[in-house]
Amino acid sequence: MDPVTTFFIELVKRWISIIGGPFNDPIMLWILIPTYLSWFITEFFQEKRKTSWGNAISNSVIPIFVGWDWLRTIYNRFTEGSLTMGWVATTKIVIAAFMLFYGLQIFISGLKLKKRAQFIGRIRVVTYVVLSLTPLYYGTVPFDFVTFISIVVFFPVFYFLVEILDRIIPDSKVLHEDELEANKPETPTQVIPQRTYSHPYPPQHYYQHYQVRR
Repeated sequence: MDPVTTFFIELVKRWISIIGGPFNDPIMLWILIPTYLSWFITEFFQEKRKTSWGNAISNSVIPIFVGWDWLRTIYNRFTEGSLTMGWVATTKIVIAAFMLFYGLQIFISGLKLKKRAQFIGRIRVVTYVVLSLTPLYYGTVPFDFVTFISIVVFFPVFYFLVEILDRIIPDSKVLHEDELEANKPETPTQVIPQRTYSHPYPPQHYYQHYQVRR
């Protein structure tokens, strides 16, 4: 088997271990169950077509919460003495800080109406980032070049698989009604008709007419 094929097979195995990691370590489900639920609800009831800036800002709460919770856990373990400074601790700090920065970047970009917020803040992208980094934080997969490349290479696969599911699954009534409401034409404002006068002479000319008759 040639080296390229061997490397690709290794990437596939590593990616499967990343995605399936939470099912081998129930501790990770504390973070991922809310992420899964938020992904399903938002993906099929709000973001089947696109992501608004408001949706992106709302989605930023997930990585912000995850990153903050990880940093809090690291701090508690330092104070308890169960974690000492080293390669493992440094890796956890970097991953937690990146997750927190990622969420804040979505939030700030959404407030500034930046177009990138509608992509990096889309729920499927946020979910993929959380799903990919959680096994790294908990140490179920190695923090190395193969893991990084597998996460990057298979991101488009994940993204378009979800896109295909969006097209296959029928639209929900909630999504349909929201789109009808958004596309509903605005009710035109009532135009107040201008006052008309039945007098043969308008008021502004009445005084002149009266002077001529005198």
